[in-house]
Amino acid sequence: MELVYLKSPTGQQHERALKVFGYIWKKLPDLVYREVNPRDDPKYAAQFNIKYAPGIVIDGTLEFVGIPRERMVLDRIRQLQSRKEEGE
Repeated sequence: MELVYLKSPTGQQHERALKVFGYIWKKLPDLVYREVNPRDDPKYAAQFNIKYAPGIVIDGTLEFVGIPRERMVLDRIRQLQSRKEEGE
């Protein structure tokens, strides 16, 4: 499973995002993680129509705009993992 952090071009909520992802990594160390800066990869960011706020993409689907609480992200990842396992 891959989590992509779409950084805000203005740096909005970056420190909070790092705190959230630090929590997630402790719980799910095998999760693939990468950051995308819309300035560096505008095509990828445009795919999700995000211009100003940060976002979280999980396995190719925009799941959050803004940075939610750690627990919300972790619960969503686990929900998606469970669905994936049921479909296999």
